[in-house]
Amino acid sequence: MLLRRSLWLAPLVFGASAAQAADRLQPQPIETFNGQSWAGLTLGEDTDGSIKRAFQTEKGAVRPEALKFVNDRRDGVRVDALLDGRGGKAVLRAIRVQYDDQYPDLQKLSETLAERPLELWPRERTEDWRVLAFMQRGVIAVVAGSGARQYTPIVFLCDPKRMAASLEDYEERETPIGRPFDPGQDWDRVVRFGQIRWDFSYGKNKPEEFNGFWQRDLKNRIEDDITDSRRLRYDSRVGGSVTVNMSTGDFRDGEAEFRFNITMHAQTPYGSVTKFGNESRKISGNRRSRVHDLFRDAWRELEDEVVQAVRSFGPEPVSAARDRTLAVLMDALTGVRR
Repeated sequence: MLLRRSLWLAPLVFGASAAQAADRLQPQPIETFNGQSWAGLTLGEDTDGSIKRAFQTEKGAVRPEALKFVNDRRDGVRVDALLDGRGGKAVLRAIRVQYDDQYPDLQKLSETLAERPLELWPRERTEDWRVLAFMQRGVIAVVAGSGARQYTPIVFLCDPKRMAASLEDYEERETPIGRPFDPGQDWDRVVRFGQIRWDFSYGKNKPEEFNGFWQRDLKNRIEDDITDSRRLRYDSRVGGSVTVNMSTGDFRDGEAEFRFNITMHAQTPYGSVTKFGNESRKISGNRRSRVHDLFRDAWRELEDEVVQAVRSFGPEPVSAARDRTLAVLMDALTGVRR
């Protein structure tokens, strides 16, 4: 038995350049890899330029230093050429083969290669997965599942001489499965900001009562609402800001449309968050209280948006640790330094 648990390994998708060339790559069985060549590709010799001239490639490679092959001759198989850099002279150093189904038979592969693989575990695991390394042939199989349910969704083909160094961070004993990293595990889930900014503008025919005292009084009322908020917290010791923009349309017969656009920028353990609250209506008569009520409506909208965002924050996806580990492996196989 090669593995005892299950895992879903989703495709890693990053940008890559598109090119049109003569042929489409036809994937071959893994056992046809001889440590240097596979499916018309040769490690250490083929380059970005020569590959594009020989095969059709497309956008969506697994990393910037890679090429994704156009392949419609064998459904369920995806192939990426892993290069040691970018540009036409970048050299092919490894090949990544991904299977959606019809996974390689690991027992048959071991028998065909006449090699018992080295079973290794990554140090950081939030899923149950491991690799089987055929050290003499340069084949690294990412394995999941157990018994009849085991499967191999990804295989790396590389120079056997690069194997040991590329896998030196892996363990020969089974490593524990931990929880996904949660940067806000000890956070009280309250978004804080440290600055209040103001922007008031008026349309034509503004009544005389909109003098300095009127605006100062409105600002004081609004500031009290903001600093008293329990769902968003003002704290002068932190960064972030709330910007209150009040504007009006032109006044006609003492009436105008008042608009509040409130923007909050803040930092959380899960990164930056920007949310908005917007309300508008025509107001006449006792404007100060009505304008203040309009602000409160916009502020409640902002609070609701922030609370909803906070509820969505949580640990990173369970696949994130595996994605990081495989990205480091590809760096090691190709000699790319970050």
